[in-house]
Amino acid sequence: MNPTQQRQNFHASANSQGDAEVLREARDLVDQFLRYLKLAHLGLDVVDIGDLPFRKPLLVSAIRLLIANENSQTTRQQLRKVGLSLAAYQENVGERMTIRPAGTEASMSEEALQALMQKHRHQIARIDRAFALMAAERTRLDDLFQESVRVAERRESNAAAAARRSSFDSAGTYSPYL
Repeated sequence: MNPTQQRQNFHASANSQGDAEVLREARDLVDQFLRYLKLAHLGLDVVDIGDLPFRKPLLVSAIRLLIANENSQTTRQQLRKVGLSLAAYQENVGERMTIRPAGTEASMSEEALQALMQKHRHQIARIDRAFALMAAERTRLDDLFQESVRVAERRESNAAAAARRSSFDSAGTYSPYL
């Protein structure tokens, strides 16, 4: 299955495939996204959502599913960090916004700096809006991923409690349903 078919069928296949197959597809999707991120050199840039190789909600769902089913706390946190990188992808950004610090050797007078800021006020406002949206999106995504972490922790806790339960009732007879 090629990546295009995979992303189109990910949600639809959840009803027709087993859990293991859905998890495998989610893992493949996230692996492909990780390869994309490695080449994208994202840094602190804000990028148009159209540059993503897959739809953003699809990636969020895949990452949440993997977090909720992951046994390793370290891996869950790594997946969460990968997911938080999606906050940098915003709608209607257009050309990639890259922020770099100005060199200290090129000092300007306060008046020259104010004139430069006035000249580029529209670009500065555009960048400010994009970074504000990115911050809000990062908070939203972190809430979603933290909920998936809690699901995984509850799953582990329930599995540990079930393992401690005896299969024998108080009368000493075996019951597989306890």
